[in-house]
Amino acid sequence: MPSLPLVGGALALAAAAAAQCVEPVRGGRPPLAEGCLVVYVDVGTNIGVQLRKFFQPEHYPGSKVMPVFARSFPTDENVRRGSRPCAFGFEANPTHTARLRQLEAAYNAAGHRLSIATETAAATADGNTTFFFTGKRWNDLGASTMKNAWLAQGRATRVVQAKVRTIDLARWLRAEVFARSEATRPGAVVVMKLDIEGSEESVLPWLAQCGALCGLGPTMLEKHTRLAIDNATYERAVGPFIRAASTRSLQALAGVMRAAPGERCTFEPLLVDDEFYLLDNGATGKINLDRAFGISRI
Repeated sequence: MPSLPLVGGALALAAAAAAQCVEPVRGGRPPLAEGCLVVYVDVGTNIGVQLRKFFQPEHYPGSKVMPVFARSFPTDENVRRGSRPCAFGFEANPTHTARLRQLEAAYNAAGHRLSIATETAAATADGNTTFFFTGKRWNDLGASTMKNAWLAQGRATRVVQAKVRTIDLARWLRAEVFARSEATRPGAVVVMKLDIEGSEESVLPWLAQCGALCGLGPTMLEKHTRLAIDNATYERAVGPFIRAASTRSLQALAGVMRAAPGERCTFEPLLVDDEFYLLDNGATGKINLDRAFGISRI
């Protein structure tokens, strides 16, 4: 999708909604993504499989995310020089905390740049919330900060609750990723996956209202109408983003997205639901990725 200037209705927002957006403050330290030309933000990390695909695509042949990742890396060595890719994950489910901490430590020890915020949910404000889950891998595919249809209709065997941290994803992106010095360099790109089991109903409009979409590049979305408590409400909130992805045009977001005057938008919504290697179990039979990370030093 080409970079498009946002004009007219695309700059129009309700003043009250815009006023609620928090301006990023870092306290004088550099952004977390400083030094990274290519950044991947994995929102709804689960057990970390998509993060592994970003760093080790050779272990995950056939995955749907591979073409997205492949075209996001500059091929010109001069463009890549002096910068490394980095990745950030957000996962609320406490069941996955131990594994994700092990994964983060292993990749960083090998020289990669990976940071995973465990027991942390993407939201519209910093704070705390209740997370609903089951503690079982398959049933937890619908775990969420909202008691969605999967959980509310008794499809899960049992539902437990935990208090988790929330992070204002719009503020975080603007402060920790978009503000990095590499953001204006040729070849700079931010790839994001947003798979938060229905909570995109509030998060996607918030990102649009707070001007946190135009700094993104390819953004992989998954539609969760089946999990919505109220399908009509969900469709009103998420529908424009799905239509933008389906038509490969940002016109569907006119009147929804906020951008600075003259800002060119690189936001590219994509409908990508990649469940390949869902349990990180080496489905090709060539390697058991669950028992051995197999991470090479760089």
